[in-house]
Amino acid sequence: MSELLDLLVVGAGPTGLACAIEATRAGLNVLVIEKGCLVNSLFHYPAGMTFFTTRERLEIGDIPFASVNLKPTRAEALEYYRRAAEHYRVPVRYFERVLGVEGADGAFRVLTEARNGEGKGHATRKVVLATGYYDLPNLLGIPGEDLAKVSHYYSEAHEFFGLKVAVIGGANSAAIAMGYAALITSQFNQTLAGRTAPLTIRQKMLYNPEAESVYYMVPGIVAVLVTMVTVMLTSMAIVREREVGTLEQLMVTPISTPAFILGKTIPFAILGYLEMSIALVAGILWFHVPFAGSWALLYSLVFIFLFTTLGVGMFISTLCHTQQQAMFFAWFFSIFALMTSGFITPIGNMPHAVQYITYLNPLRYFMTIVRGIMMKGAGVDALYREILAMVAFSTIVFTSSWLRFSKRVK
Repeated sequence: MSELLDLLVVGAGPTGLACAIEATRAGLNVLVIEKGCLVNSLFHYPAGMTFFTTRERLEIGDIPFASVNLKPTRAEALEYYRRAAEHYRVPVRYFERVLGVEGADGAFRVLTEARNGEGKGHATRKVVLATGYYDLPNLLGIPGEDLAKVSHYYSEAHEFFGLKVAVIGGANSAAIAMGYAALITSQFNQTLAGRTAPLTIRQKMLYNPEAESVYYMVPGIVAVLVTMVTVMLTSMAIVREREVGTLEQLMVTPISTPAFILGKTIPFAILGYLEMSIALVAGILWFHVPFAGSWALLYSLVFIFLFTTLGVGMFISTLCHTQQQAMFFAWFFSIFALMTSGFITPIGNMPHAVQYITYLNPLRYFMTIVRGIMMKGAGVDALYREILAMVAFSTIVFTSSWLRFSKRVK
């Protein structure tokens, strides 16, 4: 067992180095454990990579990041972090893997294994985990991804020269791999109808080829308008009847509960259709957003989605006694639906835990439907999963709200 440390940092990446530097400057006894080399993840970046961020955001300590470009390259970043580690004399144990952490706050014991297989133990008061995520691939769970010829990291395209290569993915790493592959491998071959011919790599966007953001935003705004208008107005209108005392007066009239509910929801359903139509016309005529799909299919699926939003509005009305309360609950639901629908941030870019939460959001499915019909011309065969999810949401939410509202009225 080594001497007692004040702080042990797991990971010698930029974050781990920054923590160790600040601890060293504070006079603490610190040690960094790294399973690979210094800034191991950056070292395994593509050889010719340029960072997406500017050099100021990569600086640690008080050392300026000098670069000839606004956005530094991988080689410049590696040189910078070597210089920072050397300047602050950060104690780092390279190629030593952490096996486990035992103990509690103030008395931790970190078990490690060196490259030669020697086991070690480090006693420390505090532990910082700065392991990053770059070297933890998102496995697809499909046969063959563990084969020797399959790589989950991209470094350089030269090794693939003259080979048939499939790049799986559409995010930054895949785009970088495609770019380098197109630059270096000009003689890929493919077999087509029994003949071999040179393959030229081209990247083509099937939908929204001009990458116009307005084409992506307008369909989303249409879905958001339908949701917010119908939920807020339905919840506040029914609560207003109770707040001013006319709900009890209506209940003593011969009008039935179903007739009352339909009378309070149908006008807002019509208003939702009107709002959506205005937004569609404005998007198509003013912003020149293409409409590639079926108008009849879109309006039919909006009818199904309205059962969900009107049901949510009715459910909120059974919980509230004032219009202010109804507005608060409706606004809270709308914000939740907006943030987890993929309207602002793509669902694939959200944390995994949040991605699971989005399955509880009916607007997620409706957003996909509106964008699919408008931008891709998608039909029922492509949208059946979202349609089934909307039917389930509509049935459960509207039926539950109807029963709860009828019980409250009685």
